[in-house]
Amino acid sequence: WFEFRFEEPVECTYIKIANGFEHMQASIIHDGHIEVSYDGKTFVSVGKLHDGYFEFWTNNKPIHALRLVADSNSGIDGMVVLQPLIIK
Repeated sequence: WFEFRFEEPVECTYIKIANGFEHMQASIIHDGHIEVSYDGKTFVSVGKLHDGYFEFWTNNKPIHALRLVADSNSGIDGMVVLQPLIIK
């Protein structure tokens, strides 16, 4: 898994987490899910990846951390490319 941890809880309404290059299917985790932590300790699954990305609406609940979890082997030779988070 890959974890994004914030120094201060992030208050937002929308987050998009994506991996791989936008223009090619290489280096993408296809079979995976996203976990979120509202307290910085406990993580809960919020959904599965679709074509290497996942979008969700947070209802303005502060988020301490996110995880992208691979559920099977993905990418090329274990290489994965992560895109910057989109937070609104």
